[in-house]
Amino acid sequence: MQENQQTSGGKKRPLGKRFLFSDTLYGKSVAAKCAYVAVCVALLAVANTVLEFKMADTQFSFTTFFCVVTGVLLGPVFGFVAGFLGDLIGFIANSGGFIYYPWVGIAMGLSAFLGGVVFGVLPLPLKGIPSLIVRIVIVSLATFFICSVAINTTAYYFLYSGGRVSYLAYCVSRYIVKGQLWVSLINYALLFLTLPVLVKIKPLKIKIA
Repeated sequence: MQENQQTSGGKKRPLGKRFLFSDTLYGKSVAAKCAYVAVCVALLAVANTVLEFKMADTQFSFTTFFCVVTGVLLGPVFGFVAGFLGDLIGFIANSGGFIYYPWVGIAMGLSAFLGGVVFGVLPLPLKGIPSLIVRIVIVSLATFFICSVAINTTAYYFLYSGGRVSYLAYCVSRYIVKGQLWVSLINYALLFLTLPVLVKIKPLKIKIA
């Protein structure tokens, strides 16, 4: 596993470009970059509709997993765009009679952005498998507390609670009683299972910062 973000000439890529797109996209034509983004958008749209289902009070979704992988493959900015569009297109294709919640798309885009930053930009004094494991832990905690709790849960609390319960009680209800914590843990477990495999696929050129 390579641990540096370098061009073929051995020079480190500028920070701005590392934020814009990943090594997977680096050096590819505009058409190829658009194709990668389009495929990821389509995958996220499917994950946000077909692969989302409800069992009792628990809403099962694998969007966090797919968003983080998208960020790793595309990079922070391109990943954010794909995450947001994936949610929007998925809603348009199958709204289920619900209204559009823009914060869900923002949370999905930000999950991909964080995946791109943690794996493509953030430097760590570690290499190999230890570096990979630490990065998965970091992105799991970041997406949970920032995207799930701070954005989605907070927005739903103000929209639906009506001030009848405290924010802490609402979190306990959503994550423990309704099982969203276990859904999050499943998504993060998938990251631990999948990312070590993806970094070994040479054509993807996934390099850890």
